[in-house]
Amino acid sequence: MKFICVHSLTCAGDVGLRPYLEVLGEACRPLPSIVLTGPGNLPGVCRHALPIGELLPAALDALAASGKRVGMVIGYLADAGQVASLSAFLADRRQHLSALVVDPICGDEGRAYVSEPLIRAWPDLFASADWVFPNQTEIELLTGERGELAIAAFRRRWPNPGLIVTGAIRNQAVETRLELAGASFRHQQPRIAGHHSGTGDRFAAVWLREHYLRGHTARASMETACHQVAAGLLPRPSNKAGNSRDLHPS
Repeated sequence: MKFICVHSLTCAGDVGLRPYLEVLGEACRPLPSIVLTGPGNLPGVCRHALPIGELLPAALDALAASGKRVGMVIGYLADAGQVASLSAFLADRRQHLSALVVDPICGDEGRAYVSEPLIRAWPDLFASADWVFPNQTEIELLTGERGELAIAAFRRRWPNPGLIVTGAIRNQAVETRLELAGASFRHQQPRIAGHHSGTGDRFAAVWLREHYLRGHTARASMETACHQVAAGLLPRPSNKAGNSRDLHPS
């Protein structure tokens, strides 16, 4: 399977398409929604949105012509207009996609960092999705509820897609939730202090690789993704010269 990955492309930072390209390799077919000079939360970042509605049909046709199964990942979007373009594309071409994963990127750490119209527009894509990957802040922004009530509200409104919620803080642990029809799984691991940009993108990329490319269950893929993201946040032991470098998950 090949994945058309609609996401941001940055010149700096381990965010957006960069983790997908690293983890998925040849299986990732990048289609930038927006080009930025760095992560969007940094001051002075320059950005340029791209016409994804015009680009997607040709990208899908090129992959379909190769005989490969095609999936699609939707990550960071520039504005509500891009949601409308994607909705129109899916209304016409959803049947040609073997999988659709939506990561409704709109906030973190209790606050929104995109416009209110974009937050209101994101749900237009959920009914078509096989999986939706919000973090805890995002599911609360999308439903208007808090904590467990947000997850319950999401499942009532969109019962069909599988749901993975990341980034819930439980005392000194970080919890990831997997919600399927009739089943719920939790994975907890110690919280690593600090602000870690791009962990949601890397989690999603590893999960896709484990589930769709390696054939592991959704739950096993979640656990692998959690462990690999955490490993990437821990420093490696110092070498003989007294230097250290970050450990990046494979």
